[in-house]
Amino acid sequence: MNKCLIFMLVITLVSCTKEVITPVPDTAIEGIRNVKTIVIESYNLEFDSYDRTTEHFDKDGFLTREEYAIGVVIDDEASDEYFIEYRVHDVINYTPYNAKGMRRGECINEFDVIEYSIVRSWTKQNEYKDVINYTNTSEYITTVKGTLDEKRILMATEEKKASTTVPRLISMQYVSYTFDDKGYVTPASVTYKSEKDDKNAVTYKIEKGKRDSHNNVLERTFIDTKGEIVKENTYTYEYY
Repeated sequence: MNKCLIFMLVITLVSCTKEVITPVPDTAIEGIRNVKTIVIESYNLEFDSYDRTTEHFDKDGFLTREEYAIGVVIDDEASDEYFIEYRVHDVINYTPYNAKGMRRGECINEFDVIEYSIVRSWTKQNEYKDVINYTNTSEYITTVKGTLDEKRILMATEEKKASTTVPRLISMQYVSYTFDDKGYVTPASVTYKSEKDDKNAVTYKIEKGKRDSHNNVLERTFIDTKGEIVKENTYTYEYY
C-alpha cells in the first residue's frame, strides 16, 4: 500500500476517534436561563460589607464581561436614611471560545491596570480548567479545576507561586448542586478548606428564596453550622 495513503488513513482514524468537546454555556453552569445580565448584590454580615457583581452574557449563554464593585454606606442626614454607593473595583472582559474550546479573559482594575489574565479550556466534555496568571510575578498562579455531572458541580482551587515549580495546595472549594423538578440548578451547600485542613473546613448551607417568572432565584441566604446567617445575596436579571 502506498505510504502516503497509509499516513492519510492514520490521520483519519485519529481525527475520528478524537473526542469533540463543546464548551458548556456559563448560564447552564450557574443554573440560569435566557439571561442577558445578572446583578448579584451581597451583604456579608460577618464583615458588615457590601459588594456587587454584574455578569453579561451573549445569546448563547457565554460570559462576555464581569464587573465587580465594592459598596460604601452613605448616610443621608436629611432623610435620616442610608444607601449603598458602589464603586467598580475591576472588570473582566472575555473573548469568545476558539476552535480549540479555549477562551481568554483579562482583568483590569480601577486604575486601568491589567491585574491578571484567565484562560479557560475544556479538557473533557464535563471538565474544565481555569489558569489565572497575575501580572505581578510575585503573585500566585491559580489553577481552578471544575467537574460537572448530573447532580453536582465540584470545584477545587490549586495555587502556586510563580517562582516555584511544585504546586502547593492553598484552598479547596466544593459546591454541591441539586436540581428542581424543572431542571434548574440550585446550590445546596458550599465548603471552604485551607491547606488540606479538614478540621478547620467551613461549610455554609445555602437556602434559596423567591423566584421570578422565569424560575430564576431572586435571593439566597448563607447559613453557618451554628445556624447563623453569614451572607445574603439578591439577584436582578435582564432577559433577552
